[in-house]
This record gives sequence, C-alpha cells and structure tokens, in this order.
Amino acid sequence: MNGSWKLVLIVLAALTASYNACGAVSGDNNGDKFHQNFTLDIFGNANMDEDIDERDIAYLEGVIKGKNAATNLSDANCDGKIDVQDINQIKEIINGTEKELTLIDTAGRTVTVHEPVDRIIEIGFTSSEILRSLKVEKARIVGVGNYTLQKKSFFPEFSDSPNVGDSASPNYELIVKLQPDLLLLYAAGHSEEMVAIEKTLKTADPKIVTVGFGFNQPSIFVKEVKTLSYILGKTNEANEFITFYNNWIETIWERTNGIPENEKPRIYLETPYGKYGDHAAYGTCTAGHWMDERIEMAGGYNIFSDLPGAKTVNVDPEEVMKRNPEIIVKDTYMGSYSEDNISSLINVRNEVMNRSELANVDAIKNGRVYVIAHKDFFYGPSNFIAVAYLARWLHPDLLKDLGDPQEFHQEYLTRFQGLDFDLNKHGVFAYPKPD
Repeated sequence: MNGSWKLVLIVLAALTASYNACGAVSGDNNGDKFHQNFTLDIFGNANMDEDIDERDIAYLEGVIKGKNAATNLSDANCDGKIDVQDINQIKEIINGTEKELTLIDTAGRTVTVHEPVDRIIEIGFTSSEILRSLKVEKARIVGVGNYTLQKKSFFPEFSDSPNVGDSASPNYELIVKLQPDLLLLYAAGHSEEMVAIEKTLKTADPKIVTVGFGFNQPSIFVKEVKTLSYILGKTNEANEFITFYNNWIETIWERTNGIPENEKPRIYLETPYGKYGDHAAYGTCTAGHWMDERIEMAGGYNIFSDLPGAKTVNVDPEEVMKRNPEIIVKDTYMGSYSEDNISSLINVRNEVMNRSELANVDAIKNGRVYVIAHKDFFYGPSNFIAVAYLARWLHPDLLKDLGDPQEFHQEYLTRFQGLDFDLNKHGVFAYPKPD
C-alpha cells in the first residue's frame, strides 16, 4: 500500500471517529480526582483537555493532515466530518462569537445551545449560585425556581422574579411565555424529571434548550462550572472563581491525598436522611456518593465506604460501635443563612454526645464530634466551603496554616456572591470552630 492510500485511510478513520463522537460519549475519565485535569466535554475540545484554545486548533490541523488521531470531540461543528470548518468553529469559540455550541451535559446528553444566550431560566436550584459566581447579569435571568425564591436571605435580588416551579412540577405555560434561550435543570438523580421536561418543551417550544448540571459533586464541580462559563461567555469569570476555589481545595487535596488509607482518620458521617425509631439518626453514605466525596476530599476515611452502591443508607448503631470512628460529623437541617443562634448546632452536638449506645466510641470519648449545616452549605454549590471546615477538623495540624475557613467563606460571599452578609453577626454553619 503506497503512502497516499495510507493517508486516505487515516483521514477516513478520523472522519468516522468524529461522526460517532457527536453522540453522548464523555471524554472524561476523572483520572486526577478533584483537580482541574478533566476533559471539557464541548465539541471543539479536540485535544481533550480542560479548555478550548489554540492547542485544539493545532491538534485538529494534525488530525486533518493524518498526524493525530481524531478524538470524541474533534468534530467541532458536529457535521460528521473533520475539516477547516471545525477549525473555524474552534476559533469562534475562543473568540466567543460562535453561533452554536454543542456539549455533553452532566446527564450525559449531547445538547446544542444557540448562541448568544440572552434569556436564562434556572429550575435546578443549584444553578442560581453558580450564575452569581460567574457574574451573569441579573437581566439575563428571566425566571427562577421555587427553591431559589424560598432562600430570601441568600437570593434577595430574585424576590420579584417569575416563579417557574421546580423539576417535579414546572410551570410550562410560564416557561414558554418567558421565551428562554436556555433552561438550566438539576441533573443529579433527576433523570426522569429531566426527560419529562425536555419532552414536554420540545412539543411546546422546540427553540427552548435544556441543559443539566448538578454543581454538588466535588469530582465534577470545576468541570461543570467551566462548561457553563463557555455557554454563557463567562470563561474569564470562571477562571477567577476556580483560582479562588483552588486556593483551599487544591491545597487540601495535595496534602491529604498521599496519606495511606489506614492512616486517615476514620469518619462516621451521619446524614439528616436517616431514620432510627422516631429520630433522624443513623443514616450515612457509601463510597461514591457525593457526601462520601466530601470526606475523601477532606482527607478522611468513611467507615461505611465498603457498603455497596453510591447511596445513602440506614445503619445499626451497633455497627457504628463496632467500626469505632475517631470522628463523628453530624450533617443537620439546623443552621444556614437564615439562623443566627449557634445554640441550634450546640444542641445537635449534645444529642450525639449523649447517646448512651455510643459512649465507648473513640469520637465520643475524645470529644471529636462536629456539626455542619446541610442547607445551602454541606449540600449545594458552596459545599467546598464545608469541605474546608471538614479538612480543618480532620487535620488540624497539617492544615493549620490555611487559616480560618470562615474567612474563606466570607470572601466567597462578598467577592463572588455579591452579598453584604457579615458572618461574624449572621449565619450558623459549623460547630465547634476548628482549632
């Protein structure tokens, strides 16, 4: 076979690969968990890294010349072939002038967004906080969901915004009337609701594009933020936010990741979802659940990580005693931005400390019981602040130089959420404070 035929076959293989790539096949293998080394699942990210830039143009030129293999994301304009038009599309994405952007969302769906996005509705209840972190103009957000409107102290600017309902019961008539370019949905664990919403809106108004994100799982959080920033033309803002995020989170992970599993502090995390008799107790999580990821990110070992399935489960108190955690973290519905009295968290801690069945557990004997607020803190986009508290509790000496997590929290509220909210006077989130 002569050289020219070899070149033809290489190019044909590249075209075939790109044609198949416009299906929902993520390129991300999460090989470097909790860091920035992920694959940004936007078509045009030809070299499969975390950004779309000149390196993708260079890589795609190599694909066209038969020097590089086509990747899942090489076909930038998703037309089934790799050519100069894909290079032009990448240039437009870099310059923020693209007419369309095709991506794979957190629900694993391939979605094409028509640009620019001027009218946004969020019904996913975690998206509003990220929209603020990206400094998206309020005028672009034309409707919000129930959960955002309920958080009056955290989202005062949306008090007069149209209420489009929630994922379980969206107000389709109002959504269509508001004519959004983009509807942001909550992707994690709500696949049936997402399918129903997408199907209904396709019939009602095919122009409305739905995209699903979670903004709650540490292993994909940065990737989700970066993806949304490309959709909304806010990549500079995303980079600023991610740099801030990594000042603590990347440092925590770098210092704790190398600790052998058998040397990490043994953690019993009690969720607010558990049920034991008449009390909300003895619920926990297994490996791979988003709450387990918080423990792992903070440098702890979940004593129930051996149970199957990434889920929340009820456990027997006797099993907690047998596994003898060094630290107990109680996640509670008490606290958050709407409360100012720390006594609510103190009472929760006292209840755990006074459980007679746990009297001989190391965490109780050594007073290493900590309480953290679930609402808008341990759960949701600001969970990385909660991870900072966890890490300081788990590794007080190793991470002492990072300082007070409350200062990290305050900077987040002031700089990225635009809130005039003094944490020295308001809000209840964690008890006791790290040493």
